[in-house]
Order: sequence, then C-alpha cells, then structure tokens
Amino acid sequence: MGRKISADLHALIRAMKGPEKRYFQVFSKRHVLNGENNYVNLFKAIGRQENYDEQALLKNNPWLRPEFIADQKNNLYWLVLRSLVVYSGTSTTDAKLKFLMNSFDTLFSKGLFSQCKKVIAKIKKESWRLERNALYLEGLEREKKLEFSTFHLKGSPAAIRRINEETEKALQRIRTDLGYSELSERMFFILASETFVRSEKNKKLSREIIGHRLMKRAPKGISILSLFNYHRTHSLYSYSHSDHKGFYKHCKAIVGLIEEHDYLFADSPKAYIVALQNLLIALKNLEKYKELFQELPKLKQYGGGSAETMAQVFFIANDIELTLYIDTGQFEKGASMAPGISKGIEKFKQFISPRHELLFYFNLGYCFAGAGQPHIALRWMNKVYDHPQGPQAMPLVHDLSRVIALLLHYELHHFDLLDYRIRTVARTFGRKNALYTLESTLLDFLSRAIVTPRDKELKQLKQELYDKIRKLHDDPGTRIGFATFDFLSWAESQLTGKSMAELHRKRAK
Repeated sequence: MGRKISADLHALIRAMKGPEKRYFQVFSKRHVLNGENNYVNLFKAIGRQENYDEQALLKNNPWLRPEFIADQKNNLYWLVLRSLVVYSGTSTTDAKLKFLMNSFDTLFSKGLFSQCKKVIAKIKKESWRLERNALYLEGLEREKKLEFSTFHLKGSPAAIRRINEETEKALQRIRTDLGYSELSERMFFILASETFVRSEKNKKLSREIIGHRLMKRAPKGISILSLFNYHRTHSLYSYSHSDHKGFYKHCKAIVGLIEEHDYLFADSPKAYIVALQNLLIALKNLEKYKELFQELPKLKQYGGGSAETMAQVFFIANDIELTLYIDTGQFEKGASMAPGISKGIEKFKQFISPRHELLFYFNLGYCFAGAGQPHIALRWMNKVYDHPQGPQAMPLVHDLSRVIALLLHYELHHFDLLDYRIRTVARTFGRKNALYTLESTLLDFLSRAIVTPRDKELKQLKQELYDKIRKLHDDPGTRIGFATFDFLSWAESQLTGKSMAELHRKRAK
C-alpha cells in the first residue's frame, strides 16, 4: 500500500495572509541549502496550486525527489508554523498576557522583585478585565511566589490571605462560567441533532435545560462570558421551538453585548459574524425587513478577516438572501442565485462546512421546486441525499430531501421508480423512528396516487391530502414540520393547478 498523501501543508499555506507569507520568506533564510533556499521554493510551488496535487508538484519541479518529498513537506510544515507563531508574537490577547508572564519570570530570575510587582499588577488587571480566568490564576500564583520570596511578617501574611481570597473569587467566576457554558453546549447538541425539536427525548432535555436555575432570569453581576452564554442558550431554545420573538430578543442582546464589549471578542471575529447572522434570521422570521436591511450592511461591510472568515461572510450573506426569497415566495430570484452560489462553494471549498453546503443545496432545490422546475430541483435534492455527511451534519434536511425528491418524481411522472422508493423511504424512516405524521401522510398519498388511473378518484385523493396537510399545518404540535418546506402550498398546487409560488406568496402576506 502506498503512503497516504497529506494536503495539510497546502491548506496551511493557502490560509496564510500576504504579510505572513512575506515574513516566512525572511524567517526561512536561516534554512539555506547549497546557497539556495529550498524551503521557500517548495513553499511557493505548493502555494501556487489551487488544489493540492503531489504528482503535478513533482512533475513541475524536477529538483524535488519523490523519495524525499514526505520529509521535506513535514519539515516545511513545522517551519511555517514556527514562523507564524513568531509573526503573531503578541497580536492575540492570550499572547500579550503570556508575554507579560514571561517578562515576570525573566525579572524574577534576575531578582528584580520591585519590577515584578509592577508587571504582576498589570497581568492581574488585564486578565481580569479580559475575563482570561486561567491566566488570572497564573498571575495570582506568581504573585504569591513573589510574596514568599520577599516575605516579611508585617505585611506578607495579609497579602497572602488577600491572594487566597482573590483566588477563590476567580474560581467562583470560573465555576459560574462553566455552568452557563455547559447549559449552552447541551442546548447546542440538541439543535445539532434535530434542528427543530420534535422527538420526546429532546423536548424533555430542552425543558430541563431552560428550566435550570441559571436560566430563570437575566443574571446580574456575572462575567460577560456567562451573560453571553445565558442569552445563547435561550436563543438556541427559542429557535429550536420556533419562538421567533424569543429568538429575536436574545439574538439582539448577544449582538449588543459583542458590540459593547468588542475587546473581549477581538480574537473571535466569528462570534460577531454568527451573532449578526442569527439576528438577521430572527428579523426575517418576524418579517422585520426594515430593521433587517439596517443590520445587513454590518455583515456585508465586514472586512479584514482571514480567507476563512471572509468565506463565512459570503456563505451567511447568500444564505440570508436566498432564504429571504423563499420566505417571500420569490422562488425565481432564489433560483437565479444558483450559478453564483455554485462558484462560491467551489471557491471556498476548503472552508465550507457540510452544514453550509447542505443548506445551500436544499434551499436551491426548494427554489427550483417553487419556480416550477422540478427536474432541476431534483438534481439539487439529490445532492443533499447523496452527500456523505448529510445524515450526521443535518439529519432533518437530509431526511426531508428524500421525501421532497419523491414529490418531484411524482410531478415528473416517474411512476415506475416511485413504488420501490416509497417503500424504501418508509422502511428507513421507520427504523429511525422518524416516520412522523406529516411524512406518513405524504407517503400514503404517493403510494395511492401512482396506481389511481381515474381523474375523479385522483382529485379526491388530492383533496384528502390537502385536508390532512392543512390540519397538520394548523396544529401547533405538528406545524414545525412545515418550517423547512411549504408542503401545504405544494398540496394545494396539486389540487388546484395553481403554481406553488403564487400560493406561497399569498400565504406569506
């Protein structure tokens, strides 16, 4: 068996910014072989490739030897990482604080204790303000070490008691932060497994989380991180239970927190991007379009981030626009975005998550279905179903794509395929305990419709389908199944012959 070819070095080089690449070329000068910097040559050769291709790399660079390429890549990988660490220096919050820690250690080793006191005061002040609790505790340990090194009975015992009290205060803040963080994570896990809570298991778990004493009311006197996670947990719960007002309230609070305390999130630009994304979704859900277009420029004008960050901005902006067209029944406009989105997915291929990719495929399929182009819609739904990570990344969307694909096959009169596929889907859903009333109703209609030759009987079947779907749509307990696709408009279009887009727009008013 041949060795496994790794593209890690290629991904690392492609993720570097211009200044980082220039710095590497200076940094690597100390690694010169035979008067020529082979590390830089290999660095440039790999960086020129859009997608990593080792055979092409060897063919286009004869000075590379196949038997040595693995070791050369490994050495270059770690050299690039070292240069990035040196380049970043004190650019991140943690790096700045660790620099101060190292400065303290250097001064302490030289016996410059008065200077150590000044440095430790700065460490404590900044780490507490920036809510870097672990580093704050490290600072307290060094302060105690300094106190014992300069021990005197008049002041040291009181100073050490104060340090212990401050340590307990920091530990209490850490415990509180962990409590809020754990609740937020548990709610996220539920949302990741089931976008909209439908199973009894997740309903029970989410009620336990939101009923926790920490979630009772907006807390006061706690860290910004805890307050962030308080609102995050509530926003996730509200979203998963289709509480649009609650989702909006907590999303707006999160954006406000980040904008007011931007220094705490300086190292995490994604936090602000995601917060804006969620707020825009909340505004869209409440049809607050005026406020939506006031907030949207914050996202569109965001710049200066890494390639990965800018890719995320691209995905979010397109997702918001695409789903806005879906919500308002402008399916043709949504479908027209397909070429641009396809190019974007290819351009940012190394950064796109399966979740993003699946959402784009599903929503484009939705748009083409609504625009009366089932043959194109089917291709996009098949992309969802065929995606290797679909069942894990977005189980609900993956399952619904199979049901919608059956509806599209029905529209295209692929009756020979439908009988077998209906039974396959029913068995699959049954094994997963995911054959809910909505899915069961649609499968029952399809299995009967494909063997009903008479128009009168078929119309009666369509009327029965519409009545059942309407009842499910109007029932708060089952309405959540319509949040991803407008099955009611589809059923009505089959009954009346009107376009799904026309019916959807009428219902959206």
